[in-house]
Amino acid sequence: MKRCAIVATHHKTGTAWMSSTFQRICKVRKIRFVHMDIDPVVAENECAPPVVFFSGHANFRNYPWLRDSDYPIFHLIRDPRDVVISGMHYHRKSKEAWLHVPQDEFGGLTYQQKLNGLPDEHARLEFEMRNSAARTVASMLRWNYDDPRSYECKYEQLIEDVEGELFARVCTHLGFGPKELIRCKGGFLRNSIFGQKKKRKGRTLHIRSGDAQQWRQAFDKDLGAAFLATFGDALIRLGYEQDDAWVDRLPEPKAEGRAASL
Repeated sequence: MKRCAIVATHHKTGTAWMSSTFQRICKVRKIRFVHMDIDPVVAENECAPPVVFFSGHANFRNYPWLRDSDYPIFHLIRDPRDVVISGMHYHRKSKEAWLHVPQDEFGGLTYQQKLNGLPDEHARLEFEMRNSAARTVASMLRWNYDDPRSYECKYEQLIEDVEGELFARVCTHLGFGPKELIRCKGGFLRNSIFGQKKKRKGRTLHIRSGDAQQWRQAFDKDLGAAFLATFGDALIRLGYEQDDAWVDRLPEPKAEGRAASL
């Protein structure tokens, strides 16, 4: 690799997976890795290639010059329904600082305290929809999907890539050479939930499940209706559904044991 490249994910769309994967690749290949959400901001004149710029929020706020660059981009999204589920479970236990700041809108409670104080999973999922997941979905919808620099990919495609062939195409787009692809695929497979990370599935906060279409087991018609009320046609715009008929196929809510939703 002889140039700069950009990897952009969104919260709970495989961010930890892609971050660790590209960090490993860059370490082996002696390529500079800049985590735009964590590392000190690097000036444009200090970024001699090769560099991989990584953003877990698909946000270039601190690097506005990247928006007008000709650097290739890999952009990863995920089904918003699974973003809601993954986010809710993660936010119940995560130690991320923003989850532990008292908020006036929550009566002085932190996000995590408010979430964990809700009576049942239905209520927690509705809360997640209206808060963190709403910001993530808005970010996915703001993205320019017509940008010719960008290789667009869905999380659901990537977790089916057990041979690493799709990931190899991603890395080719980013500028990795043919001889580097073996290392790229190796790093991808070692960090995947179907590779060496499989044994950690369900044992670590970042890999609770990782499965696609978790919403089919978690959503009932009430949650589906709440999702549509919150996100409108987001699933259609992002290419996950052709219409809203998916809600009609969901099971009826269970009458017993369900606390009133928010």
